[in-house]
Amino acid sequence: MSVADRAAFFAEAFRVIKPGGFFALSEHGLGPKGNLIHPLPWADEPAMSFLKTRAETEALLSEAGFERIETVNTGPKYVEGYRMMLAKIEADGPPILGLHVVGGDDMPVGAANSTLSIEGGRTFPIEVVCIKPS
Repeated sequence: MSVADRAAFFAEAFRVIKPGGFFALSEHGLGPKGNLIHPLPWADEPAMSFLKTRAETEALLSEAGFERIETVNTGPKYVEGYRMMLAKIEADGPPILGLHVVGGDDMPVGAANSTLSIEGGRTFPIEVVCIKPS
């Protein structure tokens, strides 16, 4: 979601993985309704985000040479995690270590916007595993 040239990224992953090896990633994909709500945990503004649909991601991986591409919808897991994080911050304040250390003080806003984006069909988080043929 943060890589502009996804085709080049997947091609390089394919190049360096040994035959028979696997490539796994987790990302927020573009949902059917699009129109993201910013800031998000990975992008403060639209110019920082490069979401692809699930089908586009699978096609790019296939074009890079990967096979047995399996994707899993992780939206419910993300929503649950964001809600737990936001409830804990509201009750106890931010922890010493947490996503805000990497994402900045706006991380709670980004997490809330990400939750709204997932629930509203704007994003579609997935985990992907695929294989480089032997």
